[in-house]
Amino acid sequence: MKTRLDKVTLVAAREIRQRTSSRGFRVATAITMLAALAYVLVPHLLATRNSVKVIALVKPYAASVPKSFEAAAAVEGFRITFRDFANTAAAKAALDAGTAYLAYDAKTGLVVKTLTSGSAATQFAERVAVELGNADALAEARLSPTQLAAISHPHLPAIVGLTHSPSSQPAEQKAATFESVLMYILLSQYGAWVMLGVVEEKSTRVIEVLLAALTPTELLIGKIVGIGTVAVIHAALVIVSLIVGLFAIGSSPTQVVSGSLLITAPIWFVVGYGFYCTLFGAVGSTVSRTEDAQAASFPVALPMLVGYLATLFTLGGSVPSAVSIALSMVPGVSPFLAPALYALHEISLGTMAISMALSIIATLLLAKLAVKIYTASILRIGARVRFGELRRSIASNP
Repeated sequence: MKTRLDKVTLVAAREIRQRTSSRGFRVATAITMLAALAYVLVPHLLATRNSVKVIALVKPYAASVPKSFEAAAAVEGFRITFRDFANTAAAKAALDAGTAYLAYDAKTGLVVKTLTSGSAATQFAERVAVELGNADALAEARLSPTQLAAISHPHLPAIVGLTHSPSSQPAEQKAATFESVLMYILLSQYGAWVMLGVVEEKSTRVIEVLLAALTPTELLIGKIVGIGTVAVIHAALVIVSLIVGLFAIGSSPTQVVSGSLLITAPIWFVVGYGFYCTLFGAVGSTVSRTEDAQAASFPVALPMLVGYLATLFTLGGSVPSAVSIALSMVPGVSPFLAPALYALHEISLGTMAISMALSIIATLLLAKLAVKIYTASILRIGARVRFGELRRSIASNP
């Protein structure tokens, strides 16, 4: 007789062969790998193309005008170059054609293509207007070179704090956002695979043959482990695509993603997978038709959606940090929030460890319940097994 571990391994190997050989797996993997490459390459290409902004200057203009533009560009992080035009019409034509970012005429003033409050071009024009106004005011004041230097480069007081916390960089925020999106996609996809695999075996009565040689526990654990292995392969291929994209633009993973996120995100993926796929497998055993599976799985998928949205809103600054920290302790929500908050220095390593411990404990408790649900429901063909029936069945077979 084979040992229980051998039987679980056989079921897992069957799932791996079945899933990796399917067309759906190959297509989904290719799409997510291309999406990962695009996530890295497209912003870089757009930034490169728009890295130098052309400023159209209509002659004649004061010598201080280019310096005012350069000062404003330094604050905004722009790289600019200047192009002289003989008249305002020619400068406006370049602006309208998109070959110039901003135009300036001493008589007309600053000209943007579309005047929209809050747009980058309008904000830049407003900053330049302040610089030009300051330059004119200093010129009219007829100050000495020493006085001008003192005003232009004042001695600023130091800014100190009672405590210091490293600020999150935009790159880290983008990485945390991508990690949460990828986590949601993979957990949703592979949770659905576990559930639909159970429903398929039940509806075709293959489960009756399998249970002749396997216990329900061995079958459920083997299915979760096998599909989980496929999920890890999928995630690894996506990460490889990200690394290839980063090296293609002359960067490296550690320059874009904090080391903590590179370590904690895979661990949290395993924790989240164990939590959700255990529940999806149990839910799948209660229905006999694929069309009933989606409605039955909604309560299970709800905390996943809450965790995903809470992470996005937190990264966008729409959720207070205290609420985010509290939600990061909730099993099912924590796989999304906890790694992102830790990467952005919002929670400590100890807090994240407590959150992970709670998730693991909740997963173990749910696993025991899921096995009981699976055992009580897997051979019941027909209508969906109701909660009351499950409760009575589990109570009679503790």
